[in-house]
Amino acid sequence: MRIPQNFINAMLIPSLLFTTMVSVAEAKLYTFDIVAERPAVSADPSLDWELAQRDAEQQAIEQAGVYLVASSEVNKDILQEDSFEMLIGTLAESVVQEKQVIDTEEGYKKYRVKVHTIVDTATIEAVGQKSKKDLQEMQSKYARLSKDFRSLQRQYDNLLDQQAQQQKAELERKFKANILLNNANKAYYSGNMQDAMKCVESVIAIDPHNADAYYFRGNLWFWINRQDYQKLALADYNKALEYNPNHEDALGHRASIYYSTRKFEAAKSGFDKALQINPLNESNYAEREALLKVMAAPESPIWTYAFYPMNTPAETIITEETQFINKAPQDSAYRYYRRGQAYAQLDKRDEAKADYTAALKLDSEYVASYLARTQLATVGYWLLLYDENNLSDLDKVVELVPGYAGAYTARGDYNVFAVQVLDAFGENSASRLQSAEADYHKAIELTPDNPELYVKYAIVLNKQGYSNLALIELNKAIAMNPEAAERYRDTFNKQ
Repeated sequence: MRIPQNFINAMLIPSLLFTTMVSVAEAKLYTFDIVAERPAVSADPSLDWELAQRDAEQQAIEQAGVYLVASSEVNKDILQEDSFEMLIGTLAESVVQEKQVIDTEEGYKKYRVKVHTIVDTATIEAVGQKSKKDLQEMQSKYARLSKDFRSLQRQYDNLLDQQAQQQKAELERKFKANILLNNANKAYYSGNMQDAMKCVESVIAIDPHNADAYYFRGNLWFWINRQDYQKLALADYNKALEYNPNHEDALGHRASIYYSTRKFEAAKSGFDKALQINPLNESNYAEREALLKVMAAPESPIWTYAFYPMNTPAETIITEETQFINKAPQDSAYRYYRRGQAYAQLDKRDEAKADYTAALKLDSEYVASYLARTQLATVGYWLLLYDENNLSDLDKVVELVPGYAGAYTARGDYNVFAVQVLDAFGENSASRLQSAEADYHKAIELTPDNPELYVKYAIVLNKQGYSNLALIELNKAIAMNPEAAERYRDTFNKQ
């Protein structure tokens, strides 16, 4: 049921019931009773309770911070003002006192939570005093370290020239390898496979641990040595994964070779790991889905494997898949999907959508086709987001594979796209943001080790005004993948 517009305009209704102070010896205890209300945004009541409780606790922390900064109850010399709210959030104790589900006259539910939060000024001041003492000790240590540093600086200066030369040589080597890999890519897409192979082998000679070079050479073997392609490509994909175990493309291509040679368990393991790294890789998901169909019915022709190496023209795929479809139209769900992918590559959206729909008529549980059909409406044509059929496709995917994080992530992404459209037209997007928040939360629950999900979650929280919580989630992503810290921050700040 859709939430009425007049309610969306007041989506969160936190209120401060009362604040009291109780003197206990030299300490002072402050209590804050906060009520927060939220509409139901998911099919999971426990998640709605959690979100409502979080809103109330956040409001209590903010109220306490404002009060204590303005009061004289805490010695501010020991603590910067902008640290109060963070410290209170760490030390405050919150207890849920009341929980209530309210059925509104409009026909939707609201979740109401009251929390009782206690703040002890003595504890805050004690922690602040300890922080001040720790700072003084650090300053003393710094003075000693500064003296040692000057000694080390002299030693460092003696080694600087030598290290600079080594770093320069390393940078030159990597730069040359990247240039050669780029040239190999140009030659590949121009059809000059022999030139591409020469460039890639030069990269391996310069940088023998370059995972991308081994992956590239693995793809080239299909065109250079068709007879021994599988053996040679498999060796190179294994080498790429030796130097980069999370090379998503190498995992997917190796799994495809296992699939084509009917090593089904090894193929499934490869696709599973690739999808764990990137749950939204539609190609790997489609291959895995077809593989599972084969494993369930090995003799069925419906899911016969169709291998097309990288750089196969879309027109060639369309021709070959059409021939198969014409021969056995009732056994062609997978073929319709593959031909739809080729049409989408040529930006023939109507033909692609027709093929995805045909695949779904043959197999109504074909998840990859639902995802692909939705993508047609979210790439380049924002206004199509208002088509409820697209949201229905994503709801169907969640229904079919409730344990697949990619399904929730795709639906969350869909709602984030919708927010951009609604904002552009000056319309309220609060319900879309809350739906995206719920889906990203579920995706993280299913795959807690995926840092990209925490970035998406942080962005949605920030858009709703939960800046402190958003930064916590962003820092989780950075802690998981420090090398991507700058990219994560840029992505977050641009939203």
